[in-house]
Amino acid sequence: MGERDFAAAEIDGKGLVGPTEVLTQHPIFWFDDAFLLLQVETTLFRVHYSLLARLSPFFKELSTLDVGELPPGVKLPLPSSLIDTRLRYAGVDRGVSRADMEVLLGYIYHDITLAIETPFLQIDSILRITGPTQLDFPRLHELVRRLFQVTFPLGMTSTPHHDHLGRALRLASQFNLISVQKSILYFLVTMNAMNPPNSTSDTSTLDDAHNEISKNEASRCSHLMTCLIEHFTPTLFTPATTPHMKCTDIFADTWMPLVIQPALEDDGVYKPIETLERMKSINWVKEGICIACHEAKREEWTKEQEGVWEAMDEWLKLN
Repeated sequence: MGERDFAAAEIDGKGLVGPTEVLTQHPIFWFDDAFLLLQVETTLFRVHYSLLARLSPFFKELSTLDVGELPPGVKLPLPSSLIDTRLRYAGVDRGVSRADMEVLLGYIYHDITLAIETPFLQIDSILRITGPTQLDFPRLHELVRRLFQVTFPLGMTSTPHHDHLGRALRLASQFNLISVQKSILYFLVTMNAMNPPNSTSDTSTLDDAHNEISKNEASRCSHLMTCLIEHFTPTLFTPATTPHMKCTDIFADTWMPLVIQPALEDDGVYKPIETLERMKSINWVKEGICIACHEAKREEWTKEQEGVWEAMDEWLKLN
């Protein structure tokens, strides 16, 4: 947080015009009974300091300037006759954007509600701006973290249908949301949603252009695919065995048409959870496997699915 100096400027009816920037009064978040003038980018917000300080340690410790102590040449986007001497000024950097500030104030002043139906881009804004490296609203940040995670189906058999996967993955990585990272990365790998990294571009993209992911995330996807293949190939290409010789022979005879061939047709070698689920769904009893062996293999394959999901923590270096 730093105080900002401005070059001499004149009022043009819209805001403060200087040699390098124009400060404008926000059309909505400008409350006449508030006494904090908060600059974000080139916009001034007039907001209630006591409300923000109650919710945020950052604002509680905020250093401000008295409007009567502003450097020479600095003028506010108000006629001098209307400038209240109680006004205090502060400039906010910390990577905060005007758009995110608008969403945050919209929530604080009750124009925006937080619920499962809240548009993802609003959740995205509030999650970032309330974090400890920006404006630090601890309780609100934790609430939005939980809401963000709820918008993604968790677990190894869930599919994260989402319009902003790339943005969501960056958020999940930034705030160490392990379950969301796993869901998105596994989906990107197994659903063929990721295009190969473009060596001439700063990003690689999903089929939907709105879902850009960084080269680093594309590299994580490639690494995950390699790990999945190396881990699952022995299971996929080795017929199941049982304590019963008859059942073992049946598995050997049917493994190619019922397990290997379908996996080869839909790239199941790097989709272990889906392939194992399909293996569990086969009516092995109809093929001649006894009920006891059938139930034992289903339990074994479920544990194998869980093992893959847990192993992803190590493969992806998730803490």
